[in-house]
Amino acid sequence: MNTKTPRAEYPRPHLIRDDTPGEGWLSLNGPWSFRFGDPDGWDGASPVNPKGCDRQIVVPFPWESFAAWGEDRPGSRDFNESYLSPHHYLDPADATLEDGRYRQAPRQTVGWYARTVAVPEAMWGQRVFLVIGALDYYGTVWVGGKKVAEHEGGYLPFEVDVTDRIGPDGALDVVIRAEDPQDHLDQPAGKQIGWYERTSGIWQPVWIEARPVAHVTGSRIAPDVAGERVSVRVALGGDLSAASDLEAQVIDQEGDLIASVTAEASPDIEFAVPVPSPILWEPEAPYRYTLRVLLRHGGEVVDRVDAPFGMRSVDAGPLPGTDTQVVRLNGKPIYLRGVLAQNFNPFGVYTYPSVAMMRSDIERAKAAGFNMIRIHIKIEDPVFLDLADELGCLIMYDLPNCGRLTDLSKARWEATLRGAMERDFNHPSIFAWVLFNETWGLGGMEYREDKAAQEWVRSMVRLARGLDPTRLVEDNSPCLYDHVETDINSWHFYINDQAKAEAHIAEVVAHTFPGSTFNYVGGNAQTGAPLMNSEYGGIDAGAGDRDVSWCFHHLTNALRKHEIVCGYIYTELQDIEWERNGLLNYDRAPKEFGYDPSFINGWDCLVLDAPLGTTAEVGTRVRIPALASIFSREEIPATRLCWQVDLCDALGRTKQAVSEGSCDVAASPYRVTPLGEIAFEMPSEPGLARLVAWIESGDGVILARNWVYRAVGAWPGDDAVLPLEAAEWEGFAGLHDEDGLWAGGSGSGSVVYRAQLPAEAAQEGQITLLAELSAWRPGYKQTDGETTSTDVTVIANGQEIDCITLPDSPCDSRGALSGIAGKPCKYGYRVEVPIKGGQLRSVFSRAPEVEVRFQVKADAQNVGGLCVYESTAGRYPFGPCLIMGEVKVETPPIPPRPKGR
Repeated sequence: MNTKTPRAEYPRPHLIRDDTPGEGWLSLNGPWSFRFGDPDGWDGASPVNPKGCDRQIVVPFPWESFAAWGEDRPGSRDFNESYLSPHHYLDPADATLEDGRYRQAPRQTVGWYARTVAVPEAMWGQRVFLVIGALDYYGTVWVGGKKVAEHEGGYLPFEVDVTDRIGPDGALDVVIRAEDPQDHLDQPAGKQIGWYERTSGIWQPVWIEARPVAHVTGSRIAPDVAGERVSVRVALGGDLSAASDLEAQVIDQEGDLIASVTAEASPDIEFAVPVPSPILWEPEAPYRYTLRVLLRHGGEVVDRVDAPFGMRSVDAGPLPGTDTQVVRLNGKPIYLRGVLAQNFNPFGVYTYPSVAMMRSDIERAKAAGFNMIRIHIKIEDPVFLDLADELGCLIMYDLPNCGRLTDLSKARWEATLRGAMERDFNHPSIFAWVLFNETWGLGGMEYREDKAAQEWVRSMVRLARGLDPTRLVEDNSPCLYDHVETDINSWHFYINDQAKAEAHIAEVVAHTFPGSTFNYVGGNAQTGAPLMNSEYGGIDAGAGDRDVSWCFHHLTNALRKHEIVCGYIYTELQDIEWERNGLLNYDRAPKEFGYDPSFINGWDCLVLDAPLGTTAEVGTRVRIPALASIFSREEIPATRLCWQVDLCDALGRTKQAVSEGSCDVAASPYRVTPLGEIAFEMPSEPGLARLVAWIESGDGVILARNWVYRAVGAWPGDDAVLPLEAAEWEGFAGLHDEDGLWAGGSGSGSVVYRAQLPAEAAQEGQITLLAELSAWRPGYKQTDGETTSTDVTVIANGQEIDCITLPDSPCDSRGALSGIAGKPCKYGYRVEVPIKGGQLRSVFSRAPEVEVRFQVKADAQNVGGLCVYESTAGRYPFGPCLIMGEVKVETPPIPPRPKGR
């Protein structure tokens, strides 16, 4: 990171003046002099002497972050595990991860920032404003020794005209005091309250900006798609005697003038500008216009600002041919495929270290098939929202909660709501405001009986609707089934078991209809508002570092089955501290799913109404109902449902299309359409079968695909296969047997397997040892770029036969047999060791008994333990065995050990 000027981009993309650095504005990000705590004898009014600020901090990063102290260098530590910076704790030794002690550990609550700024000559003669993007929580600003501003709030910008404090040499001496109390229950703080690391002090960009004497201070642009116009409100500031009129121009994405209007200058001006035949903003085509405001005086332009916006509408309306209400974008139903993003990171905590990381988060969400991000109880940096506008990603906007409900917290929360709506109104990506989450700060279970609290929430819903009638408003995104009044009827669940999850979803669906009191409290009832799942997953916050690829598949499939469910939000995009259920690690390294998530998380979905994985008998006939959920197009050419069954046989050999079929089907847009049943016979031999099905449109486009697994028959099912039986484990630390499915341990050691060879074995020209093995890593961390490799020496009857490097201990959906067994999808690598010729005669001279040892030597280059999988777990449907003869198989080789991140 560039600590001289980190985050050097223009910081206010929703209202762009002159964005030339050093002329229209100047970033003050970078090193500032700093100290913790008030100096002894501080009078409470004067600024601290900058000479007393004997430390250096990097703005705009909170003092809890590594980036604030320049310690965020990639590779300097494992940021996924070591994410606590020690600088702000009074006793760093007390701030440990054990029992979450760091969250309540005493910490520094006051910080002083000092910096002398050289105002560029290009700004002289104009009004110069100091702008702070966000400071948590109390802020006081002195310039040239004089107090010029005080601020309260943790998420919103504040500014002050500092022109009259500029020294004769063009210098600004700036001192800022920030205070974030240890007890912040009455502050809007979201998941800083009792969940994750705090954010204190300056955490969004700081800059100075030159403005004319009379200038534009803000704009509010409300698109009216049906009326082909935008309703605009422009706010002016400064000395308006220096402004006579303004012109508002609408400019298209190509830079052409579309329309303009003029108005007389006044503090607040409202008018409409036509946008004929508008090009609409949509996730797949995020077209944006620009409102350019030209403020004039005597015919001369004295100020110019640009505000990007999109023409789009958001409302609720019926699915075609039904009374079912869904969310609509531009008058059409849109299936909301959302992902929850808490947008913390281990480098800057609340502050993104770069625009590149912001962009990457959004692009990765879209690449995984999501068209929406729920920014979770955090008011995000305007640059992130601008990128969502640019990239076409819908935003569900959660307001940060307080820790309790008091008169003070209610006033602060309402002020935050008003400020957030004012700052971010123009972003077309934002489609809904979520006022509260899971009743946090409202009293928890007591809220169900607290009429006063319920009515206050109702009043805030109505306030929000009044402030912004162009979007949907949700009162509370609930896990306690406690809506009061809402435009979105959402609910949460975290269930890993497929059958239990499907039963739960079906129960919610059955109780959703106008007049139902399900999911509501206080005598309130459903109005027909769209039903949406706003949090789901199989791995909840405290479940540890586990694979999510299996549950993401079957839970998403289950939600798409029900037409009344208009969308979902998976928890979550990124891991955060100790919560490990993201598509990405905390440091943003990707996790491997074993499939492309967009295959089942796209505009269109082929629902297979069956277990993702189960067992079946050889040769049995299976019927699987199929349904289509189509949202990619309004008219669908004739469609065809196709399928094939692939088999991984009892020796790990892949046999494609052992059976296949297709049929013509009809699918309706915006509906869930039953397509009939896929009927097929299970293979005639044991193995792991995978049914792959897809829908093709008449123009040859694959609209959607899905798959399920079936463990077929009993292993080995072949007289040429001799299973080995484990006799004893030696050495390995933390030995663990997972219900006979796999066993292993860390470090070095060995495991011995034995068998009795048949008499005819001596006549074979080759005996092949086959096993599924991996390194050992405790737990079930999903496969990613951080690997644990191990060197395994294969010893048969005392003779070393081979040494194999196993690159990792993977865990993702490719371990389908483990998933079928109801376990995390841990699996290994197919290890095949041929023994033939003289080696065969030497090794098996003691027939009929054979002893096979898998050993990880203490002096091996890679000592990463060992895990051995039986036939009903892992990726391959076999256990350790000897095969009489040669195994002819084309299988991917064990990949080389990946390099570090």
